[in-house]
Amino acid sequence: MAYADITALLENLEFLLQSDPHPILHYKEQVESLHDKVNLLRGFLEESEKRYDRGSMKHLDLEIRDVFYKARKVIDSKLLNVYAAKSAKSWKKARRILRRSLRKLTEKVDFILKKLNKISQKRKNAASADLQAGGPVLGGFSRRVYMENHVVGLNNDLQIVKDQLTQSPLRLETIPIVGMGGVGKTTLARRLYEDPSIVLHFHVRLWVTVSQDFQIRILLQDLCQLGNDNEMNNADLAEHLYKSLKGRRYLIVLDDIWCTEAWDAVKSIFPDDNNGSRIILTSRLKEVAVHANREKPHHIKLLDPVDSWKLLHQKLFVDERCPQELEEVGKEIAAKCQGLPLAIVVVAGYLLKIDRTRDCWDNFADSVASYVTGDPQQCLDIIALSYNQLPPPLKACFLYFGAFPEDREIPVSRLIYLWVAEGFLKQVTGKSLEEIAEECLMDLIDRNLILVRRVSYGRIKTCIIHDILRDLCLREAEKEHFMHVVNHNSHVFHEGKTNAQRLSFHMDCSFPILSTTHIDSVLCFSRFSMYSCFRHSAFKLLKVLDIIRSALNCFPVEILQLGNLRFLALSVTELPSTISHLWNLQTLVLNIYSGCTSLPWKLWTMQQLRHLHFNFCSFLPNPAGAEINGQGDLVLRNLQTLSKLSFSSCTMQVIASLPNLKKLGLYETAEAHVTEKLWLDRVFPSGSDWEQYEEGFSRLKYLLIDETDLVHWRATSTQFPSLKHLRLFRCRCLREVPLDFAEIPYLQIIDVYGSYDAVRSVMQIKQEQESVGNDDLLVRFDSAV
Repeated sequence: MAYADITALLENLEFLLQSDPHPILHYKEQVESLHDKVNLLRGFLEESEKRYDRGSMKHLDLEIRDVFYKARKVIDSKLLNVYAAKSAKSWKKARRILRRSLRKLTEKVDFILKKLNKISQKRKNAASADLQAGGPVLGGFSRRVYMENHVVGLNNDLQIVKDQLTQSPLRLETIPIVGMGGVGKTTLARRLYEDPSIVLHFHVRLWVTVSQDFQIRILLQDLCQLGNDNEMNNADLAEHLYKSLKGRRYLIVLDDIWCTEAWDAVKSIFPDDNNGSRIILTSRLKEVAVHANREKPHHIKLLDPVDSWKLLHQKLFVDERCPQELEEVGKEIAAKCQGLPLAIVVVAGYLLKIDRTRDCWDNFADSVASYVTGDPQQCLDIIALSYNQLPPPLKACFLYFGAFPEDREIPVSRLIYLWVAEGFLKQVTGKSLEEIAEECLMDLIDRNLILVRRVSYGRIKTCIIHDILRDLCLREAEKEHFMHVVNHNSHVFHEGKTNAQRLSFHMDCSFPILSTTHIDSVLCFSRFSMYSCFRHSAFKLLKVLDIIRSALNCFPVEILQLGNLRFLALSVTELPSTISHLWNLQTLVLNIYSGCTSLPWKLWTMQQLRHLHFNFCSFLPNPAGAEINGQGDLVLRNLQTLSKLSFSSCTMQVIASLPNLKKLGLYETAEAHVTEKLWLDRVFPSGSDWEQYEEGFSRLKYLLIDETDLVHWRATSTQFPSLKHLRLFRCRCLREVPLDFAEIPYLQIIDVYGSYDAVRSVMQIKQEQESVGNDDLLVRFDSAV
C-alpha cells in the first residue's frame, strides 16, 4: 500500500510549506523540491496500475512502501519535536534534525525515481499487455444513488416463500432460507420483507442481522428495538419482546445465522397465538437451517447461464440493448462466474468502469477464466479481480471497510472523516477532501463493492459491505500489513507478532508488546480499558483514535501526549482546555454524558479542526475570549461541521469566525424550549446546513430567518408543532422549506422575500394543506418570483 503512505507524506510536506510560524523558513526550496519529486513518484504509481505488469512491479512496490512508511514516521516524529520545543535552543535543534531527515529522504526518492525511469524505458511498448483500468480514478459518474435488490432467477423462490408466509397453517412457522454466500439469501428475504402485500398481511415486522459474532444481549436489544445503553437484563428484554408480540401477527427475519445456538437462544421467546405468524431465517449452513425446521428449509440454487447473463445485462445496460459485438463475450464472462450472483454483480461493477470495446472485454474474460476451476467456491476469487483493478486511492479506502464489525451499518460521515484523517486522499484543486472522499465512496458503490443501506434527503447516510467482500478486505489488509482486526481468534495480536499499521478491536483484551514500530490508528468497537498502552512508543504517532464506546470518568492524560492525532472520538464528562495540545486534530467526536457542557475557549486555537460533533448541548465561548488571553483574532477557517451547538452560542462573533461552516446542528436549550418568537439574523454561514435535533421548539409560534446563506434546512413538523408564522427574508441559497411543515396544524402564514428557490416548496406545503381542507394558509412572496 505504497500509494497511501506517499499520499500521507505529501500531506505532511504541504503542511510544512503552509505552516506559520515556518519551521522550514530557511530551506523552503528544499522541501518544495522534495514535494515535487514525491508527487511525481505518486503519479508514476497511478500510471503503473494501468500500464505495467503488476507482477514485475510488486517487488519495487514493496521497497517503495517500506521506504515511505518509515520516512513518514520519521517526518511525523521530527515535526512533533519542532512544535513541542519549549525553548528557542531546542526549537533550533529540532529544526536541524528535521532538515537532516528531509535531506536523507530526498536521496532515497532520487534513487527510486532512477529505478522507475529505467522500468519506464523498458516498458514503453508493453502497456497493451495488461488490462486497461479505464474510467475516472475518482467517481466521475454515478449510475444510481443506491444498489437495487435484483431478483433475477429468484422469481420462483419469491413466490414459493411468499405462499409459505401468507397461507396455512395458522401455527407459528419458521422458514429457513439456505445457500452459499453471495447467492441471494438476503436479497430474497429483503424483497419479501418489503413486499406491499406482506406489509399489509402482518401487524408487526422486525429485521435483525445476527452474524458470526453472535451475542444474545445484542440480539435481544435489536429485536426489542432498544438502544445498547438500556439497563434491562436479558430476562427483562426477553419478556419485553414476548409481550410486544403477544396477540399480534408478526414477521421476524433473522438474517445471517451461523450457529444453532443463536436460534436456540431466542426461539422460545416468540409467542405462538395460532394467527399465522412467521419467522424467516437465512444461513449459509444447512445444519442451522435443518435445526430450525427439518421439513421446510428453502435452498437457493446458483443461477443457470441464461439467468447469469440476464443479471449481468441488467446491471450493465438497464433498459438498453447490449451491443451485438459484446454479447458473445458478455455471455462468456457471465458463465465463468459459475452462477454466483454476488460475483456477477461485482464483475458488472468493474465492466462499468472500462471501455465498452471487444478487446477490453476479451482481456477481462481471459482474467476471469484463470480463476475458474469448476468449483463454485472458486468464483469468490473472481471478486478479488475487482479489488486488484481498483485505482490506488480506492484500494486503501476499500480495505478500511474491514475495520468495521461484520454486517454493521457504517455511518458515511464517520467513514469520510476517517479517510481524511488517515491521509488516503489526493487533494484536487477546487474540491475539499470530504468531497473527494464522497466521490471515492460513490465509485466503490458504482463498482458494486459497497451497498447503500440508508438514504435521507437524497444523501447516503449509511452503507454496508457484504460479508464475503469484508473477508476479502481482511485477507488483503493482513497481507499488506494495512490493518489487523483484534478478536477472539487473533493469536497473532495476543502473541505480539502483528506488523499492522492499524488495529481494530472487536473485544477488550490485555495489551501485548508489539513487534510493529508505529501504529497509525486504533478503532474500538467494544469496551476499551487499555489507556496506559498509549504510553507505549508504538502509539506515539497515532493519527486515529476511536474509543467512544467506553465511558471515561476523566480525560486520559495519555491521549493529550498524542500530538499527531487527526481523529479523536471518546466519551467523557468534560473537555479540558489542554485539548489544544492536540494541534493536528481535524475531527473531534465527543459523547459528554454529564449533560450540557461549556467548551474551552482554547478550541479557537486549534486551526486544523474540520468537524466538531457533540452528543449533547454545547456552549461555544465567544472568540473574543481567545483575544483576551493573548491569542489574537482567531478564525477556524477549516471547520465545516458543528453540532450540537446551543442557540445561545450563535452570536455574530462566533458565526463570523466560522467562515467555511457547511453544516450547523443547533440544540434546543431550556430557554429555547419555552421561546415563542425567534429571529435568526445572519446566523448561518455560506453553504451551510441546519439540522434540528431532539424535540425542537414545542412553543415557538413565530420564526424569522433573515439574510443567511443557509442551503439545506432539515426538520420535521413535530419539531415545530406550534408554529403559526414563518418568515424568510433574503435566504437566497435556501433550496426548500421542510415539506413536512405541511403537517403543522396551526400554520397560518408563510412569507418568502428574496428567497426564490424556496417558493416552490412553500407552494407544495400550501397545496398539501388545502388537500386536507385547510384553505386558510396564507402564502406571500415577491411579485418578481
